[in-house]
Amino acid sequence: MFKLPFAPYPGQLEFIKNAYDVFENCEVGLFESPTGSGKTICLLSSSLSWLKNNRLFDHTLDSACNSDKTNLPSWVKHKIAKLNVECHKRKLDDRYNRISNIRLKVNNYFEYDDNHNLQIKLKMADKNFDSSYTKKMAVELTSNVSHIIPSFDEFDTNDKIQIIICSRTHTQLNQFIKEVKKLDPQLYCDVRFAIASSRQYLCVNKHILSTSKGSVELLNDECRRSKCQFKSNITPIIESTISYPLDQSELRLIGSENCLSSCPYYASKHTIKYADVILAPYNFIINKSLRESSGLKIDHNILIFDEAHNLGDAITNSTSVSFTTYDSLILLEQIRMYTNKYNSILPQDTKFNLGTITKLLESFTNIKICVDEKVIDISQFLVECGIATLSIHSIIDFLTNSEICLKIRSYAEGLYSKLEYNYNKETSIIYMFREFLNCILLCTKDDKIIISHQNETPYYEGLVSKFINDTYLKIEIYSLSIFDSFSEIITSARSVMLVSGTLTPIHEYLMMIPSTKDKVRIFRNPGIFTIDKIYCNIISTTPSNNNVLNFTHEKRTDRNTMEGLCQIISNLSLVVPEGLLVFFTSFNYMHSFLTFGLGNRYKMNQFDGPLSSLKKNIFIEGTTPNLMEQYTKSAINGAVLFAIFGAKFSEGIDFSDHLARAIILIGLPYPPESSKLKLKEQYYRIKSQSTIGSRTTQIDLSSQLNILNINDIKASLMTETVNLRKIICFKTINQAIGRAIRHINDYAAIILIDNRYLQQSNISFLSQNVYKSLHYRRMAPYTKNINLDNVKKIVNYKLLTEEFTQLLAELQEFYQILKCKINS
Repeated sequence: MFKLPFAPYPGQLEFIKNAYDVFENCEVGLFESPTGSGKTICLLSSSLSWLKNNRLFDHTLDSACNSDKTNLPSWVKHKIAKLNVECHKRKLDDRYNRISNIRLKVNNYFEYDDNHNLQIKLKMADKNFDSSYTKKMAVELTSNVSHIIPSFDEFDTNDKIQIIICSRTHTQLNQFIKEVKKLDPQLYCDVRFAIASSRQYLCVNKHILSTSKGSVELLNDECRRSKCQFKSNITPIIESTISYPLDQSELRLIGSENCLSSCPYYASKHTIKYADVILAPYNFIINKSLRESSGLKIDHNILIFDEAHNLGDAITNSTSVSFTTYDSLILLEQIRMYTNKYNSILPQDTKFNLGTITKLLESFTNIKICVDEKVIDISQFLVECGIATLSIHSIIDFLTNSEICLKIRSYAEGLYSKLEYNYNKETSIIYMFREFLNCILLCTKDDKIIISHQNETPYYEGLVSKFINDTYLKIEIYSLSIFDSFSEIITSARSVMLVSGTLTPIHEYLMMIPSTKDKVRIFRNPGIFTIDKIYCNIISTTPSNNNVLNFTHEKRTDRNTMEGLCQIISNLSLVVPEGLLVFFTSFNYMHSFLTFGLGNRYKMNQFDGPLSSLKKNIFIEGTTPNLMEQYTKSAINGAVLFAIFGAKFSEGIDFSDHLARAIILIGLPYPPESSKLKLKEQYYRIKSQSTIGSRTTQIDLSSQLNILNINDIKASLMTETVNLRKIICFKTINQAIGRAIRHINDYAAIILIDNRYLQQSNISFLSQNVYKSLHYRRMAPYTKNINLDNVKKIVNYKLLTEEFTQLLAELQEFYQILKCKINS
């Protein structure tokens, strides 16, 4: 039924079946599936299978049978419904035949190699090839499809369910297209794909790209005002996307002037309404104006959010915008100098609007705060700035509908061109200002303004002639109402799935689900590797004298703690083969520890301290540009990489096999207290209480599969305080843990160092495999009777506690057993 390109493991089959049920039953799904478990293929298989099976019946059989507009007998209704289904099926067959005919034509110009990469046919690279060939090719394609495109309209845009797959980055979306091509062609041969993307990623006009100089705002302006030859010729690319699933690089390739000379951006916008499956970045769904301008529809469609552990931040960041008093000074200077230079030729309405903008910017520069941070409502901010009576609507209309932004930017470029300084940000401040005002207009009573001191040094103070004595301030719009908007998205959609390698802890996602969605399906794929492939343990005391290890800010630099940590890492490095990954809570703490363990000159690779005798090569995050390449080469013979929670190496990088035979996690990476976290916690609590009242209940969310009522879940969550700092902390921990064990034959140890990990409330927030492994190791019979002789040969056990020596022996045996299993 699901047509997978491989024989699925039990966990993969359960994933596919449960995902299919989410689509079938109009549910919300939270799906956790570890990296290496075939998550993307399973997701595509389930969604495309559901689409194929339900095309014939949605809005035909059900709608006819349930119609109450007529008093016809039920047998007549069923007869009409069957006729509708047959008619619908004929249309589907007709569409498939038309697509097949188009594909035959497209095959004259493009082909896929054995690795599913798009190739332009060799005849296009012929010595005699010139632009007339591509023009002829484009004309042929256009003539073949000009009569087909209109015929799709009624059939493909009315009562059509679309699947919209969202992810954080364009690279991740392109990966979906690559995975589609691995499926059985029968599953996707008549499915049309589209990509919602920006000009930044799809523009192929070299002149416009060079003119915009990397500025997204300027690129958009240049594209709108130019008579681009690519823009008027989009039919060939539309036809190509009808024929094959294409990623962004393939769209750019066939749209380039060496090929079809056709605009991928406008072609993609056009194909969205006809597509069955749409790939889109998060912000194209979350941001309403961007969603509407792209032609994306949510109502009754299926939404899938991949890499959903980033979703909370993406939602907040999509409408949270900041503007500083330094930005205000820069823009004031630009407007004044521009007005002075062109005063004699500027229209009166332009002078008036620029004068209004000047008043607005001056009010920003005059803001003062007596504390480190001030949180106020939007209305209070407008009153305190003295701009409540200004027409912000009129200012935005002026900035949007005239070319003043482009003119001021161009003038600023000429003004700063002689400076030996990268001034691109300063010339774009007019666009930042427009976006800031737009966000103010979209704000609701739930949104806040946070005014704080700007920590970073301004870009280049020489750009302004006037300075302010006080430190610069940052004015940030912090949007909470966007979560209401996201709830509306979930309500409007037929089904919504949040998928990631790890979603644990899932509390924040549950708080975002509206009560209008009755059922939530929580599925945790155990992964393709067995529990014996992972060794987990907690070290809560120092190895020599049993002093409690607590890496809170106050205690982490204690000498006993530092010495104990050096002992732990030194002894573990003797037992752990190949690569060892060590995570610290911050760069500052890593620096303090390495200064203690390796000496003051460790950054110059001159080591002198308790860790200088490590038998592994030492690598430190942030010290060299090609660090990963060097570590990869060295790890096979033994290396340790010191890295940071939440930084480059803790998310998105594959440390499979020898790159991470063990991960050591030092402390708990709690984010600092902040107004934003407090505001969000308060918001969640108020919204939940308004839904469930005072009702409370207890629900166990730890099972592999839970199908629960959302209000029961929220009532259960409300029995304890919503602690976003803790949720963020353990999301970061689980992401770091996920760097290791990336496929079925991989194995690694996870060592958690801090006595706080022993608390049951913290253990329950760890990812499922770690949670199960901790329980499994405690129950395993050999842990009590393990032979210590082998480990005593390589460590100075007389200086170590019996408990720590036992852990080293268990770890040594773990590697010996797994190495034998993998090699046998």
